[in-house]
Amino acid sequence: MNDKQMYDLLSKFINDSPLAEHIKVELTEHSQSYKPRYKDAPSHYEDAKLLSSLLMGAEHLLFWLRRNEYTIATKSKKGAKNDS
Repeated sequence: MNDKQMYDLLSKFINDSPLAEHIKVELTEHSQSYKPRYKDAPSHYEDAKLLSSLLMGAEHLLFWLRRNEYTIATKSKKGAKNDS
C-alpha cells in the first residue's frame, strides 16, 4: 500500500465515523483539514480533536502494518454473499 492508498483508506475510515456527521475531514500525506460538512453545521472543536485522535491511532496502525510487511487488502461489498 502506497501513501496515496493509505490516506484514501484513512479518509474513508474517519469520514465514516459518527463524530464526522457534521465535520468533513480531508487528508493528504502533508496535511489534515477539519471543516464543517455543510453551511451552519454544528461542528465542534472537541469533535475535531477526537477525530484527530482516532485518525492518529489508525494512521499509526497502518504505518506499523506496512513496516512489518503485512498485506493490507480490502474486499468490495459488491458481490459479497449474505451468510444468513
